[in-house]
Amino acid sequence: MDYTKAELLKVLQAPLSELIILKKDFKAGSTLSLYTEVLTAYLSGDISNLIRLNDEAKNHPNAVIRSLIRTRLAIRENKVTSGVIADLIETSLEDSDWRGEALIISGFASEGIGHYQEAKDFYYDAFTAFEEMGCPVKSLKALHNYISAASKIDPERSYFAEFHMIIRKAKVIRHLDIAGSALNNLAREFQKMKAYKTALKYSQRALLVLGPVEGTYHHHMALLNHCHILCDLQRFELAHEDFQILARSPYADIKSGLLILEEIMTAHKTSPSDIKNAHPTWLERLTEGKN
Repeated sequence: MDYTKAELLKVLQAPLSELIILKKDFKAGSTLSLYTEVLTAYLSGDISNLIRLNDEAKNHPNAVIRSLIRTRLAIRENKVTSGVIADLIETSLEDSDWRGEALIISGFASEGIGHYQEAKDFYYDAFTAFEEMGCPVKSLKALHNYISAASKIDPERSYFAEFHMIIRKAKVIRHLDIAGSALNNLAREFQKMKAYKTALKYSQRALLVLGPVEGTYHHHMALLNHCHILCDLQRFELAHEDFQILARSPYADIKSGLLILEEIMTAHKTSPSDIKNAHPTWLERLTEGKN
């Protein structure tokens, strides 16, 4: 092991803005130097760099690191399979340092292919692993994602109290991504109830909180939802402004989400099966206006 636990915790919990600086703290070729680069590329949607790093890591001595990079690349390329997830889980079984990271990434990957129950289970196990590891940012992120996955499994139930709890906890540890994502999920809860004005209020709060990390995946997801809510309110001129910003997004599922929004704005002329590689939760939105 070429790192300390304190160094690992710092990397796993660092926001994108700190990762470039952190990389300078580690020796070139070291595990954390590599993984810091991987996180930077993943969080900024730099697929070409992720491909390069995946190629470079093929001979890395730690199988979990190799599998983590492969899975993160698959998520960004929308090429996740059950086999990719199973490999990551299997290789991480005996590695307590990376077990939590493997579980939370397996949750992300499972959600991306619509396996919400598996995602929910992975997120809960990740929450437990990060709690035991003393990793509060990642444990809260796992708990938030656990609640988010539960809301997809049981869409008839409202999760207002749970998301408000996450927001309070995120404020304590001053983590913008988690607070903003929880606010965005609250906006979505109200949107599903057709309480569009309240949804817009929470969506605007999410974008305000995520303003300092503008351009990140979390910010673009919140902006995408904001655009959809504006469409629900028939405010198409404002929605078009969001649409134009998101058209330059590097994230594949944001791009596919835009295709779905385009269909929503043009009276649903396309069926879900005609839109490739879209996130399942966004495919579901195509049918909302028809019910």
